[in-house]
Amino acid sequence: MYFIYISMMLKNILLSFLFIIPAIGKAQTNTTQYFDNKWLLGDKQHAAYYRVFTRSGSLYKVEDYTIDDHLLVSGYSDTLDIDISYNRQGKHIYYAKNGQKLREGNFINGIHDGLWIQYYRPSLNIEKKTWYVNGAIAHATKYTDTTGKITSDISYKEGKPDTVISYQYYPDGKLRSSTKKIGTKTEKEQCYSLTGADTSCETKKEGQTFKFVEQMPSPPYSMMEYLSDNVTYPERARLKGIQGRSLIAFVVMEDGTIEDVTVMQPVSPDIDEEAVRVIATMPKWRPGRQNGKPVKVMYTQPINFKLQ
Repeated sequence: MYFIYISMMLKNILLSFLFIIPAIGKAQTNTTQYFDNKWLLGDKQHAAYYRVFTRSGSLYKVEDYTIDDHLLVSGYSDTLDIDISYNRQGKHIYYAKNGQKLREGNFINGIHDGLWIQYYRPSLNIEKKTWYVNGAIAHATKYTDTTGKITSDISYKEGKPDTVISYQYYPDGKLRSSTKKIGTKTEKEQCYSLTGADTSCETKKEGQTFKFVEQMPSPPYSMMEYLSDNVTYPERARLKGIQGRSLIAFVVMEDGTIEDVTVMQPVSPDIDEEAVRVIATMPKWRPGRQNGKPVKVMYTQPINFKLQ
């Protein structure tokens, strides 16, 4: 009897121990925090977001969700602190509420490290690749959404753009020109014909192209009204919520026609394409004049794309 009694006691203790261990393990490996719409720590009843920590080796896997369970961020941290900005470790992926990947890359002690990739919405094509060294940008490459071609290649020095190589393309995707700038100085400019042969970056007609003349060229109509009546907001840019100021350069020829339209300050491929189209199809201008004679003049025109 005594042996049976002891055996039953040991069995009950063992069962109790088995029930306790999972509960303790769960408390140690999973933690949930709730935040309001300003990411201030709060309670579940008033939360807009929540964060789940799950033990993963020496780190915690961190996942941020909207309160209706849409994943926003997935990554790692070495702490359960509320502010994990300085403790993010390893690969992180950021998502839109619809589940689309926005950007991804690596952290070391909360500092950007190595390659980070940013994606276009909704195409998921690569928009930008950025390389970091000790948290500072070392290099960045931007791409078009539709063709994936490089639009600019930027090297940084002490966190600031140092050498910039920009590319322009014909509508069929062939390279039109490349420009290399070091600081604000243009180091090299190369242009290509539709067949791919090297060609002059100056206008094809004879004569010097001026930037400033005694009598600058001007449109014989309201430029503001022309742009308002003719610019069509690209649908893809509208859906993405893209806005910005596209700066377009062009040459007003001796007869007032518009040629050599290029993008000086890009916004996005769709917006830049529309800006070029509108400028390239403008009616004739009054040509610029130097010493009483009509001459070719380079002109720049900003076009603002702003969603109402």
